Amino acid sequence: MKPIILKAALCQILKSKFLLLFFFTFICFHLSAQKIDDTKYLKHHTFLKESPTMVDVSFSIIECDNGPKIFLELMNEYHSSQSTSFKLRLYDQSTKKTQEIEISNYYLKLGAFCHPTCDQDQFTDLIFDVKEGMNPMYITGEVEFH
Repeated sequence: MKPIILKAALCQILKSKFLLLFFFTFICFHLSAQKIDDTKYLKHHTFLKESPTMVDVSFSIIECDNGPKIFLELMNEYHSSQSTSFKLRLYDQSTKKTQEIEISNYYLKLGAFCHPTCDQDQFTDLIFDVKEGMNPMYITGEVEFH
């Protein structure tokens, strides 16, 4: 009877060590596969306004390889696809300079979230240069829907 108990205990120990080794290996591979987000925000995500048709507009200013860029983010919360048009006015509180960005008939599918990034080709029409002489840290914005 004792050899059977010892054999069962040994099997249990080996199984637990195998499972521990398996989970440790899985976690190491999972963590090594993660991309580190090294985005340098000059102005963090700033929510501006929601349109009467439930389109959210916000912006960030991010330092890309080719200089600071304005990233517009749009989200369609309406119950169907739609087009939106608006004018974004940016104002630098430190230098008093302004910049206007016009978006006309931008098509958004139902539930769409448009989030451009420096290193992808998606939504490049929502990325704009910061006007020279403007300080990204002091930029505020307002949006007017058409």
